[in-house]
Amino acid sequence: MANKNLVLVERNKQDTLVPMITFVPGLSQQEAIHCNLSHMALLYEDCRNKIRKPDLLEPDFILKCQYLLDEVISCYLKVQRVSLPLQMNAVETASNIVRSITKDHAAFLKHRLTIICQETVSTVFWNTLASPSYAACFSDYSNGKISYLQCKRTVDFAILIITLTVLYGCDDDYYSRIVEMSDALDNKHGKEFPATKRGLYLWPLDFSFMENDADLNIDNIEHRALLKAARVINPGVKVQPCTSPSLLWARDTIAWVGNDLFVAAVKEDTESSFGCGQLSEGGNIIVGDHNGPFIFVSQEAFSDVGSELAFTYEMDMRNIQTYSLPAGFLWARDPVSQTDYALDSIHIDTVINFIPSSATCDEKPKVIIDPFYHSMIRNNETFTRFLDQKSITGDDIVIVDESERYLNLPNFSILPDQNGVGKFLFNKDKGLTIPKLHLKPGILVQPDIEIVNMASAFGTIRCATNMLPISYVNEANPTAIMISDNVPTPAKVAIANALGAKKHLTAILSSLFVSRLVFSIGPQNIPWEYDYFSSTGYIYFTQEIMEQTDFVGKTIAERMESFSASLSGQLGMEISLKI
Repeated sequence: MANKNLVLVERNKQDTLVPMITFVPGLSQQEAIHCNLSHMALLYEDCRNKIRKPDLLEPDFILKCQYLLDEVISCYLKVQRVSLPLQMNAVETASNIVRSITKDHAAFLKHRLTIICQETVSTVFWNTLASPSYAACFSDYSNGKISYLQCKRTVDFAILIITLTVLYGCDDDYYSRIVEMSDALDNKHGKEFPATKRGLYLWPLDFSFMENDADLNIDNIEHRALLKAARVINPGVKVQPCTSPSLLWARDTIAWVGNDLFVAAVKEDTESSFGCGQLSEGGNIIVGDHNGPFIFVSQEAFSDVGSELAFTYEMDMRNIQTYSLPAGFLWARDPVSQTDYALDSIHIDTVINFIPSSATCDEKPKVIIDPFYHSMIRNNETFTRFLDQKSITGDDIVIVDESERYLNLPNFSILPDQNGVGKFLFNKDKGLTIPKLHLKPGILVQPDIEIVNMASAFGTIRCATNMLPISYVNEANPTAIMISDNVPTPAKVAIANALGAKKHLTAILSSLFVSRLVFSIGPQNIPWEYDYFSSTGYIYFTQEIMEQTDFVGKTIAERMESFSASLSGQLGMEISLKI
């Protein structure tokens, strides 16, 4: 049965599978996470309450803002760096907004910004954009007075200003579509779901302007704890960062449709496993075996009814029963306010999962399920049919304790150890839910700390882990080398010669998945920086060093060694850094 949304691909038996874990950058930046979650909560509440300012600015200017925002978001979705002209356009546009709106409208926007950001931070950036020298950040960057990331903070705040302007000032048709998104969440979750816990995800924004300088030197503690736990199961766990359009969450790279990890669902058009909302995303699929193999699949994974019928048919041909369930959500805890927010998702693996009878002491299968998702589906015809056909009683449905919901406990992973024995990798719990699963001794592995911040990036433990073909895991694209225009020609030649003589330097960066390395004149006290979003490294030289070309090669080696050592430490990757 042909279907554009589905192709079942059998893995080459010669291609060994290895356990892999995703590194999600930026999760040590507590204030940035707080701003992101506060932003999503504010969007939901304001759309739900239909709060808007249609007279904020002239309609033509609002339309210009909308087009600009579309360009920026397109770069974000492709995980690409926003071009310098687009950055300059964003800052100029935001400056025009700040300087031209009325006093009342300025107070309205400032109040919204205070809810999202710290008042002191938002005031500093607001005043910068209101200044006649609002674009000084770009000249300061060109002259080496500030670093690229320091300049970028002003740009990111400007994009937030434009986002709020579009949200509150757009035309009725556009705003109505946004309100429909909010209403759809109400309908999806039902009356029993606390409305104050929802977040509305409209645009992927970068809140790194809230970074503290100290954050830049903090290792990602959650990633290291999860990696340590995964390597207790299997020391061969590989690491790849979540910074590439061709590599998002490890679980969303390949969706296995059976416990044997031999058949995967992919997109037909490219026969690759990437793309939002496709069956290739592992978060849309839960597999199990009890009274015969079966699959839970998210209803929102299908583009239409025909796609669902085709998938069911393909599974029937493999004697696999299919149960299509409503899409779920995941809980994200604000690290500053400790408020829990439910972030909407098309996936189901954060709200429901299956534990086979072979893993339990009472030899009974268990279904672990989020309390609010259970209220959504307890009377669902497909779910009740599953319970009946698999002979699962109410005692074997383990509902997550509400005090542990922010841990997203259904989102556990099963990784095979070196002997091929599956071990259960769960989040660190409070002892209120997991004991009810009656897992056999020796198969439960947990990190030393709670994995919480990861959820703000729309994923957690299961999302971050998968078994992937070694040929895929070993792929590493060459690192592109760029030299800024502000570097004098003799220094450019010296840089090129130094890199040509020591090609292993860029090979190290390639193995660390650095997509670009930029050499530039920069601040004296900042030898290098790394933009996680675009996986771009910046090696800085002062004007004085650039003029002493004999020292350029040595300086490159020292700074690239320092940069590589820091990055490999955060990723948990052991590499040879000797230069």
